[in-house]
Amino acid sequence: MIPAGLIRTGIAPDHQADKAIGQLLLNTLCDSERRNDGSLRFHVQMGHAWVGREGQGLVGAAASSLPGPLLLATGATTPRMLGVARKDSARVLAGQQVYYWYNGFVGERASGHHGWSPLPQIEASGSDVVIVGAGNVALDLARLLLSPESMLRPPATDMPSPAIDQLVAHPVRAVHIVVRRGAAEVKFTNRELRETLKVAGAVHLTRDELADPADPAVARDRTVKRRMKLWRETEQVPLDDARLVFHFHDQVSAYDEPDGSGPMNVRLTSGHAVSGVRFAAECLGFTSDPLPALPYDAAAQRVPTDPEGRVTDHGVYATGWARRGPEGIIASNKFDAEQVVQTIVDDAASGRVSYLNSGDEAAGSAFWQRYLQAVAPPAINSLSTWRAWDEAEQAAGEPRVKTLTQQDIEAAVKCNLGEE
Repeated sequence: MIPAGLIRTGIAPDHQADKAIGQLLLNTLCDSERRNDGSLRFHVQMGHAWVGREGQGLVGAAASSLPGPLLLATGATTPRMLGVARKDSARVLAGQQVYYWYNGFVGERASGHHGWSPLPQIEASGSDVVIVGAGNVALDLARLLLSPESMLRPPATDMPSPAIDQLVAHPVRAVHIVVRRGAAEVKFTNRELRETLKVAGAVHLTRDELADPADPAVARDRTVKRRMKLWRETEQVPLDDARLVFHFHDQVSAYDEPDGSGPMNVRLTSGHAVSGVRFAAECLGFTSDPLPALPYDAAAQRVPTDPEGRVTDHGVYATGWARRGPEGIIASNKFDAEQVVQTIVDDAASGRVSYLNSGDEAAGSAFWQRYLQAVAPPAINSLSTWRAWDEAEQAAGEPRVKTLTQQDIEAAVKCNLGEE
């Protein structure tokens, strides 16, 4: 885990406009460190690994010992998997493993591993890839696996060059997306769907009637209506000629993996099978784990709050997936965060909670440093080193050239700070 990890490793590398929020976050945090005008201060404590690991975090601490309100934005980090029996798990991945690869994930401190790794499955035998899921992550994977080299190289993306080289050397012929429900019920945003259909070009839809526009379920929902229009305007090609295939109203029933090094077959409940499969990626969302000393709704996978986002009456709040459960996009979390931050501001103004003042600066800085030391690569131990890392990557090329090893991160930080 790294600071602002969702932005760095979760957003697709071809969605640079969406990643701009990361710069806003870093600027806000650095500005908060500099300000000394008595305004409300936020020392952000992010990362489930830090909040809950081995008693290092703050959740179990008495509220009176905290330097200010505690806002939980811990999200959900454990990928859901189908649980379909298989001989060898190496060919069946969580979608997270694929987007960690194409986003240059460098590992987390707890694992002791700080370096990006190639994805061996990209080089496995087989021409096609199966993706299970009906959300934007499934489309991200499909779009990037099918994109031509010109759409992957900088400045179009910040995908690491070694990952691009690996994919160019081992191109994917076709991607099959297996969707349990129909075309009208997918969770794809229309923007993501439009982009992915355009990149793929040759598309085939199976087992879907493409609901009638007059269907009340379609007609009353403008977003669904537009989505169905996109499907209908997509020129279909025969299955064998398609680069992107949607298997609607279908599920994986078995992964038939080879005894040797040959490709995998994926059997579906419809009776169809996808042959020549290099690997399968399951993009089924995430689950979250309880946090120490806090209430937890296991069914909803969230920390229960009151309508304004308060977890307790002692200055603990929750936002995003921690508050709502693991679904929704960045825009959903932004709206949620604005609401909860307003609650904190109102509580501070009314005296319901206290917040940092000039006498708490040392305590606040110490908590922030503890967070970075727990989750970030060793070279990133303060806001200034985080900013130096960010600036060094951006200076190396547009939109950025990601550092992929701990040694490179340390060298980039030292060089940017003028230490060597």
